[in-house]
Amino acid sequence: MIAAAVRSRLERGARSPLPLPPPRRPRLRLARAAQPLRPVRPAGPQRALLVEDDPAVAAIVRHRLTKAGYVLRHVSDGTEALQALEDALPDLAILDIKLPGMDGLELLSRLRALPGASATRVIMLTASSNEHDMVRAFGLGADDYLMKPFSPTELMVRVERLQRRA
Repeated sequence: MIAAAVRSRLERGARSPLPLPPPRRPRLRLARAAQPLRPVRPAGPQRALLVEDDPAVAAIVRHRLTKAGYVLRHVSDGTEALQALEDALPDLAILDIKLPGMDGLELLSRLRALPGASATRVIMLTASSNEHDMVRAFGLGADDYLMKPFSPTELMVRVERLQRRA
């Protein structure tokens, strides 16, 4: 169709269009000087609270967080975790949903109600694949949600990502 229109114009002796200006050279962008990265964490070790009632899962998470330099407090009961949160807010909290004493969603709700708790990053680490639980966790202020079984490497990548956002 286009070829036919061009052929028709050429056969009728149409004037050639005005010459096009030379193509503009793209401007070379100079690389910006590297901006100094803000520290990933404030001075001093990061504090983490792990609320997990499964000893095997707790051992894996404990190992990885302490290896990454966290000062870790581990509790296996939701009520005990609330007391720990009221004593001192951690920089990171990893919460299971199904806990004795108080479930992790109720604990998350109470955590977010504490003054200054908005700076605490929260990862829900749970076997609950219930979409309602996930939606509720994010609605209550969870920063991330990871389902069991999980990769310890993936957990640490998520922890590091949250650190950079802080």
